[in-house]
Amino acid sequence: MAPSWRGRAPLFALSALLLAASASVLGCVSQTEGCPRNCSPWKPLCDRSAPRDHPPQRGPPPPLPCRAVGQEPTVHTVFSTQCTPYFDWQSIVLKYSFDKAGQPGKLTRLVSCKPEERERVRRERPQMFDIVENTFVTDDVEENTRVGDFYSAYNRPYSMMKWLESPEAPQEDVLLIIDADMVFREPITPSAVGAKRGAPVAAFYGYMKGVANELAETMIPEVPPVYDTVAGPSGRKADQVGCFFAIYKDDFAKIAEDYMSFTEKVRLDPNAWHTSGDVYTEKAGRGRPWIAEMYGWVFAAARGGLHHQVDPHTQMYPGYPADVAPRILHYGILWEIGKTGFMWDKHWFRDFDPLKCPPWENQPWEGAFGQDNVPKSGLFPKPPSPKEFKTTGKALLTDLLSIEPVIIADAALCWWYDKSCPRQHEQLQLLCEGARQRERELDERYASLGDLARSPRTRAVPVCVDKQPSECRRWASTGECDKNPTFMHDACQKSCGLCGGENGGETGSSGDVAAPVLISHDEAYGGEGANGGGSATQASQVATTSHPVINNALLRPSPPRDAPVAMGGGGCGGRKSMRLLVWAATVCGVGALAYRTGFARGLARGRGGGKRPDRMPIATAPPGGWAGPTNQDEKFV
Repeated sequence: MAPSWRGRAPLFALSALLLAASASVLGCVSQTEGCPRNCSPWKPLCDRSAPRDHPPQRGPPPPLPCRAVGQEPTVHTVFSTQCTPYFDWQSIVLKYSFDKAGQPGKLTRLVSCKPEERERVRRERPQMFDIVENTFVTDDVEENTRVGDFYSAYNRPYSMMKWLESPEAPQEDVLLIIDADMVFREPITPSAVGAKRGAPVAAFYGYMKGVANELAETMIPEVPPVYDTVAGPSGRKADQVGCFFAIYKDDFAKIAEDYMSFTEKVRLDPNAWHTSGDVYTEKAGRGRPWIAEMYGWVFAAARGGLHHQVDPHTQMYPGYPADVAPRILHYGILWEIGKTGFMWDKHWFRDFDPLKCPPWENQPWEGAFGQDNVPKSGLFPKPPSPKEFKTTGKALLTDLLSIEPVIIADAALCWWYDKSCPRQHEQLQLLCEGARQRERELDERYASLGDLARSPRTRAVPVCVDKQPSECRRWASTGECDKNPTFMHDACQKSCGLCGGENGGETGSSGDVAAPVLISHDEAYGGEGANGGGSATQASQVATTSHPVINNALLRPSPPRDAPVAMGGGGCGGRKSMRLLVWAATVCGVGALAYRTGFARGLARGRGGGKRPDRMPIATAPPGGWAGPTNQDEKFV
């Protein structure tokens, strides 16, 4: 007699439960832009914004949107200024380049004004509020009476915090935080730079030695060291990064108060003059570090469980040798345009007033200019024409990038005068005709360079090569692609298997090479050690593991944002796992759950003898380091 179906009812019920659970888990792990409502039983798996080894955040985070799978996160660009003409002309240049580059989302200017300045501006310079449509005014706190310090960079963390607390707080997913003295060249989107929850993207600043010495020990003793080289030396407590930042809004909300608090603490630390790496205080042998605000950010981020990714291609200083074209230029330092003898420094133009309409004195400017000999209104001194450069290839790219901020600045001022001045003055027409001609010549010279003038990931044919072929193959054979991804994923893309197609790398759904994953500490170590202790010994082993599951899941190009994390080259967790049969989804769901709860990462931690190597081999970094200048940029003054 055939067995009764009633005898199989418990088996059917168990199968149904497993199917429902696996579908729920797969839905969770494949959703990266906020947890769907039907994932509430699995919220610990979905919510990657709450680190387990750090104090709880001070308040509830903003609500996370349930974004459609594969949809690009929205972005809001923000920069902070003071209530002066010096920042007015920089804001005009930034706004013009923002529009010209086609940067998506909104742009907000944060303006820090003293009470008397606010009234004077509203009475005498009301056009200031028209430069950027979204302008948010806060108190100027450079004179910090609470701690007895005078430091203009207090205004950034303070104004950011007040902005997020206000009714005008941004509704977008990601904040792109930049400096006023930046020029957009290409759009910067979260997916283009690889911003993730818990892993903001930033520029690298190698002079911040305080992340790995007694300064970090004093400021964040409770934070365990990080044993990777993604954003600084192995063993650091915080990351060597600075502006720009692409950070999820809820991640920033977690660190906003600490950002201000740590800025104050570093300024007041009696030893920070030599432990911070600030070249000015070290030279003087005393004083309070100018780069305290940068440490305020990185120490707050470390305490909040955020671990930065470094993007070496997005930002560049004009005058630096160009290997590839950046997305933004940061004109915060003195530089020479090509080899023409034409020097330029934003600090020479502290008294330049862009709100004054023509007629202007000393325009066009003739002859030499410098710190005490510059125009006070109109346009800046005329730079060389882009047609004058006789260089080719990367040398020409370097020259054009060095002249671009000055040409764009004049074009931006002309845009502003056309918009704000009541009538077309003959002097304005004559000057701006020349400025627009130089802008057209610049665009033409860039066009002659083809893909070389575009950032690597926006080129028609993405560049994917080894910059040092023989060395790259050797380094890759010894595991440097995993140990030192910040350098290797840029300099040795082919040897690290990031080129796609016949080169063996993975590609995204569109066929383009996917962005390399620069893993954060919590992703690699699961927020805990093999025995729940999160020890440095166990952490270091992840960086040297050759376990295929971990390498495929974390150290290969990232899968599309709508796909679950790949679980290896075998049967589970590929990009099409959501389309498999129901029985396969059940198995893969269990695998994904095991990975997210630390099972797969535990396999990696089990490798080796449990002793941290004294030194992790690191491939030679490029000459001059990654991104930042050798002397700190004067951000706010």
